[in-house]
Amino acid sequence: MTKAKFFSLLSLPLFAFSAPAIAQEAPAYLSAGIGIYDTFGDDEATDFRFEYRDDTPLIWVAKPYIGGEITSDGSIWAGGGVYGDFFATENVYITPSMGVGLYSQGGSDLDLDYPIEFKSQLEAGYQFFSGRRLSASY
Repeated sequence: MTKAKFFSLLSLPLFAFSAPAIAQEAPAYLSAGIGIYDTFGDDEATDFRFEYRDDTPLIWVAKPYIGGEITSDGSIWAGGGVYGDFFATENVYITPSMGVGLYSQGGSDLDLDYPIEFKSQLEAGYQFFSGRRLSASY
């Protein structure tokens, strides 16, 4: 088993650099991202995202994750869900995910009307031979 590695650099629109949290044979990931919240709306804010992606499949390729997001205007989402990695080549992958969590409006003008909110995400990226990843998400 290898030592845990830490997440690193990010840039817009949402690029996440992840590192295996456990041994490469069965990687779990700590992931961090920075991007734009409400990209096509009137209430844009900087969005900071952190996730722990477990390596244990629940059903088929669906694995659990937990995480949270906070924006520069104080909106917060915290929750969890499932994700799956699909490799197009040895290094290029696509990861869809969906989850549910609690949302707080903070100082944002964006009112989602209910504290329980669902989140979906599509990530495409490159996995280096070291197991580290660089990706873009929407």
